[in-house]
Amino acid sequence: MFFFVFLEANSTVILFFFQFANIVFLGLFSFFLLTDLHPLGEKGAPSIVEIFTWIYTITSVIEEMRQVSNFLV
Repeated sequence: MFFFVFLEANSTVILFFFQFANIVFLGLFSFFLLTDLHPLGEKGAPSIVEIFTWIYTITSVIEEMRQVSNFLV
């Protein structure tokens, strides 16, 4: 709990973590596109990198929609 209160007080630390998470996501997404992108049904089950990429993308879109809805209210 104290860690979250500390992070809330220091917004530069939070921004650093978000930037770092975005850089990691871009690296994984690039890796996925360059090495693991196959048409559906060709290779069977999706890889772990593909699953992580989809989850991160969907949660990012949901978060952006939440921020827009809070801004409009």
